Order: sequence, then structure tokens, then C-alpha cells
Amino acid sequence: AVDVLRRIDEDGLQPNDVSYREVFKAAAKEGNSGICSRVWNEAISRKRGQYDIDFSPQASDFELLATSYWGDIQKTTNHTVRLDFHTKLLDVYEDVQTHSSERGMHCIDLKELEQNHNIMLMLLRSAVSVVLTPWKSDRDANEHEQNVRQRVRATSIAIEIAGIFDGVHIGRLSTVDGKTKKALALARNWMLSDFV
Repeated sequence: AVDVLRRIDEDGLQPNDVSYREVFKAAAKEGNSGICSRVWNEAISRKRGQYDIDFSPQASDFELLATSYWGDIQKTTNHTVRLDFHTKLLDVYEDVQTHSSERGMHCIDLKELEQNHNIMLMLLRSAVSVVLTPWKSDRDANEHEQNVRQRVRATSIAIEIAGIFDGVHIGRLSTVDGKTKKALALARNWMLSDFV
């Protein structure tokens, strides 16, 4: 898919939303957030045609980006690498929450995203993983402060997502795996105990 984009560019043509989305789909299927992020950034930064129409990502595009991060998470057992991907996934979600225009996240409808249980549960698992992953060694006070902020943010996101599922019995989530159910149960406990 990236080769197709390159050929389109070499032929003097402009990639369009369809061509970008095909790369996102391929990167999500492969679990390659590096390609997906690079092409995402290219799509956001490129003005196309005489009308300067920008690529405007949708919730479905965010799902592909998040799925590419999740694929990278699933490919490694290295906790430091997994933590890095979990953190990056939470970073892009936070960009949607804050309507950041830097990566085009201001275009994504947060309410629509919140209705996608698969994505929200993926984000929940990432947030809980960040909270539960053993701390990186604090080399100095700044690094310690960064670790604390990262955990507080992840806890807040987990509690927020647990609130979306408030009233949904865990047993009713029949297609959800055991780890995700445990993450939801933990986040619900944090929500009830004012964990943050």
C-alpha cells in the first residue's frame, strides 16, 4: 500500500482519502504503527488540489490507527516496548479528547468514537497496562514526575472509559476476552474508590 502511494506521487498525482485509508487498513492489518503514523502525518500535512482540501480523519480512521498500535503491542513481549506503544496510543486518544489540530484529531467525533466498544476497550486495556506496568527507573526528579503524570493520566482515561460502560454487565460482553474484562473490572473499582 505504501508503494502504491509512492507510485501515485511519482506519477505526479495526488493521493486522496481513499488511497490514504487503504494504507491505514494495510498498516492496521499488519500491526505496523510506524507506517500508519507516518502516512497519517503525511495525509494531514499535505494540501491537495487547487482547493486546498485537507484530509479530515474520521472515527473509523482513528480505529485503524489505534489498531496498528495494538498490533505492535501484540507483537512484542518486551515490557518497555509495550509500554511505549500503550503510551503512544493514549497520546493519540488524548489528542482526540483535546481536539488537537496538530495531527488532525480535532476532526474526529469523540462521541462517535466512544460508541465503538472495540476501540474503547482497546484504549482501556492500554490505560490499565500503563498503570500496572512496573515503573521505569527514575534517574532524576524530572523522570519521576513524568512517570507519575503518565500513570495519573492513564488512570483517569481508564476511569473515564469505565464510566462509558457503566451499567453494562461484564458478563454481557460475550465477545470480550478475559484480560479486557479484568481491565474493565479494575477500572470500575478505581472509579468507585476515587483512585486518582
